[in-house]
Amino acid sequence: MLFAGLLTTHGYAAEKARKNKDQSFRYPMPAITPPAHHPRLLITPAFLPTLKERIASDELCREAWKTVCDGAANIDKATLSADKQYSQHTLNAITAQAMRYVVDGDAFMGNNAITQMIDYFNRVQFPGRHDVTRDYGGTIFVASLVYDWCYPLLSDTQKQELIDHIKALASRMEIRYPPYRQGAVSGHAGEAQLLRDLLSAGIAVYDEDPSVYHHAAGRFFAEFVTARNFFYPSHRHHQGISYGPYRFHWEIYSAWIFKRMSDVDVYIPDQGKVPYHWLYAVCPNSSALIDGDTNAGGKPNNIFDALLQVANYYKDPYLQAESHRRGVKRFARSNPLEFLLFYDPSVKQGDMTELPTTKFFAEPLGGMIARTGWTMGRDSDVAVIEMKGAGHHFNNHMHLDAGAFQIYYRGHLAIDTGAYPKYGTPFDWNFNKRSISHNVMLAYDPDESYGNRHNDGGQHFAGGGKEFSTLEQLQEHGKSGSVISHAVGPNPLKPLYSYIRSDITPAYGKKLKSYQRHAVTLNLDDPDRPAALLVYDRMQTAKPQTRKIWLLQTLAKPTERSEQLIVDAALTNDTGRMVLQTLLPQANQRTMRCVGGPDGQNPVFDKTFPILINKRGSLTPFNDGYRTEIEDTQKRDLSTFLNVMQIMDQSVANVLPMTAIQHKDMDGVAIQQWQVYFPKSDQMLNKLIAFNVPTDGSKVLMTGLQAGQWTLQSKLAGMPMICSVTDESGALYVQLDAGDYSLIPGVSQVGKAAKLHKYTDVIPVNTGAKQGPRAIISGKRVSLKQIVFDDNLCLVDALPIFKAMNIDVSIDSNQLTATYGKSTLICRNGKMNCMIDGQSMDLLQPTSWQGQSVLLPLDLIAGFTQHKPKSQPVGNAVYLDAYPAGRNVYPPYMQVRTSHPNAGHPAMDAVDGDLSTYFASQGTDVQLAMDMGRVLDIKGMDIVWYKSFHRQAIFTIDISVNGKTWKQVFDGQSSGNIPQDKPEFFGFDVAKARYVRIISNGNTQNNWNSICEAMVVIAN
Repeated sequence: MLFAGLLTTHGYAAEKARKNKDQSFRYPMPAITPPAHHPRLLITPAFLPTLKERIASDELCREAWKTVCDGAANIDKATLSADKQYSQHTLNAITAQAMRYVVDGDAFMGNNAITQMIDYFNRVQFPGRHDVTRDYGGTIFVASLVYDWCYPLLSDTQKQELIDHIKALASRMEIRYPPYRQGAVSGHAGEAQLLRDLLSAGIAVYDEDPSVYHHAAGRFFAEFVTARNFFYPSHRHHQGISYGPYRFHWEIYSAWIFKRMSDVDVYIPDQGKVPYHWLYAVCPNSSALIDGDTNAGGKPNNIFDALLQVANYYKDPYLQAESHRRGVKRFARSNPLEFLLFYDPSVKQGDMTELPTTKFFAEPLGGMIARTGWTMGRDSDVAVIEMKGAGHHFNNHMHLDAGAFQIYYRGHLAIDTGAYPKYGTPFDWNFNKRSISHNVMLAYDPDESYGNRHNDGGQHFAGGGKEFSTLEQLQEHGKSGSVISHAVGPNPLKPLYSYIRSDITPAYGKKLKSYQRHAVTLNLDDPDRPAALLVYDRMQTAKPQTRKIWLLQTLAKPTERSEQLIVDAALTNDTGRMVLQTLLPQANQRTMRCVGGPDGQNPVFDKTFPILINKRGSLTPFNDGYRTEIEDTQKRDLSTFLNVMQIMDQSVANVLPMTAIQHKDMDGVAIQQWQVYFPKSDQMLNKLIAFNVPTDGSKVLMTGLQAGQWTLQSKLAGMPMICSVTDESGALYVQLDAGDYSLIPGVSQVGKAAKLHKYTDVIPVNTGAKQGPRAIISGKRVSLKQIVFDDNLCLVDALPIFKAMNIDVSIDSNQLTATYGKSTLICRNGKMNCMIDGQSMDLLQPTSWQGQSVLLPLDLIAGFTQHKPKSQPVGNAVYLDAYPAGRNVYPPYMQVRTSHPNAGHPAMDAVDGDLSTYFASQGTDVQLAMDMGRVLDIKGMDIVWYKSFHRQAIFTIDISVNGKTWKQVFDGQSSGNIPQDKPEFFGFDVAKARYVRIISNGNTQNNWNSICEAMVVIAN
């Protein structure tokens, strides 16, 4: 659609009506208003010296500034092309020129930015896609930067032109102008539209037209700030692991805007802790636990933009460390503007191992994530377990999963089985977002109504599922339950137990009288058997015949064996296992069935909701998962479930022996040296509890206790102990020798009593330890003497790898020769090249070895052995995995390089044969270069572009025989109409080549370059 710039065809009456509308303010002018000086939008007179000093002294800032200067110097890039199509590249170049003026006073650059910005407004044609509002907003933001940063160069006519263009374009945004459309709690209004774009416009043009600021900032302070300060104390985001980081990025953007302008913190400090949920949810293999709408199941998840901003705003060392791990150097090249505005090199990096291994998340997004450590790597002994609580349901991308749990250990074991192909489809509303695809309980009454959605027996959408407009609406209609108790201990930094109790009754509506879930994670302090999860449920329904069903979602189909349900991690080379044992209901009072699987039908009782073919983005393999349903067969209103999940490696022969504990007031389980008790009541217990401890050195956890002092008395002679139970925890941990004991409310009046030992010195010592350098070869661990990690090169101790792969090696002080099948590798000491099957391969640095210590590039070894490599510096590990079936119809690559590395989506993800992974990097002239190791006759490339059905990639293809002289053989765009699961062929005349490179320049929507697979097609 064409945006025609100034609305000159409108008559006087229309213009007068528009001006009157502009003055219809719903909220008063905020107390915080823009200062009199320019610049004042993100760059200010106070910040300019700091920015210049960082450019002069910090290598990354210097590199980012060079990228800005290079972008500004290309004058043609700042001019909208003749086809008039919306171009993020053009906006980037205009921004770079404006920044050149504001930083170093280059008037030529500033004047050109003004001229090209106005020309852009007058000629641009925006794409006709559903979320084009983001393009409108991005254009307004750049115009605001130009207006503010180049203010001294603007004529009065140019000022008015830009103001009119901004208002006219803003009126086409989803939020409209004045910006009073859409809700302030969740949804698109909580993205850049208001939180960056219109706030920026209002600040920039405030002197000439304060109404823009009045509308935008007035609503911002009245509705948006309060809604976010309501959930920030949870230290997590209600929109999950994909949309949460994206929307939080704009929330922290708005914080930066006011911080720079007026040195005011508009949000509470808890904002700085929101990313901690994503931090704790990261699994050792760099994937994450699922939360909300996402396709990131089992794959790395991008949270970088939000991390960089919040880490430097709040000067948080742990978030800074995570931003560096995720590729801060790459960001300096791909998004130099944001990098320079927000990166503070003085913020130090913290050590993650200093953080507690369990984190509690308060209401309104109550929950807990328990880890057994912070060691990374696919073979790490760290288990990650989420135990969600309850609070409020925010709708939009949030799922109906109050009380759900997830488990990761050497693979995902308990998962969510949804996926996110598109918002609002029948699959999305009836399966993906619903309770039935999560590890929760169902209360299925076939007569229950869920409005226009199918009955899954689960939780209800708050307020009918619509986005809440205001915080008041959310607070009135969005309550899903509450966290009753939570506790960790005995050591708060490295706890042996993590406990949460939640009342989730409100989430299910009137069909329930009550429902409480208790969850306990036990750290078993064993690297190959690190943890156990205990889940205790008491559900009382209004109708006794309502079916009460306990759900477990898994990627692999479980195996039943002797009253045990065995679940193995299902992704390639994962070795984790979970064994489920159900203690309640008893075996003769329950049934179990397994449904789902890779047929993709997604059954919801009497109906299925297939996901259909996804053409817009890669899907998570989790949607191929299975659902196990354990149902109480007794027609009773109150059902009790007690399930224990032991977590271990597949190599462990047996599960730990376990017995149920029967007590008139409590249900419990004894496992290893643990005894854990749960109350048979929805109230807090306040009565005598008599119990037996069978072995010395037992660990006893009592939950559901009334707050206050209790007396622990042994039936044998001995001094009673005084115990304190806090209102927050409702739990008591003690270590006892064998014997009979009584726990009595209050303080004993007979004789003297001692205070209970705190046990804070008791910590796990065998799990979560840092591991030495190692290679994981198709799941097999090989210890190495050394790994050298660098941005563009990873060197590994080669001889142990060759030995593990049965590669014949001969070596002396001058030459190494390795033979693998029919291939031969020859390396010469001190040389910058090597030979594979007689063809030379250049290296980034000369080989060097002494004796049996040989460091070779990882990708050289991978190319020689035809394995796909991956390095994980934070895990001190490298991986060599076999390619999946079907990849062998294309020639293998000996080396793969990119000019713009991205830790989250590395270059190898474009050649690994896996459509669920992809290489991605932001910027222009992004090169992805492949070395086939030998000269072949080739005729084109099969490329699977990420979001191939949603946008067109802009790129060229070059080929070379020697890696020095290149010939361009393709210059164009992808079609934009190929499904995500199929390659698009880009052909050219048959030519000889050894090296092939794709040079990407973004796509028709933005400057991201994302490739799922890039495969050379040989001529024959």
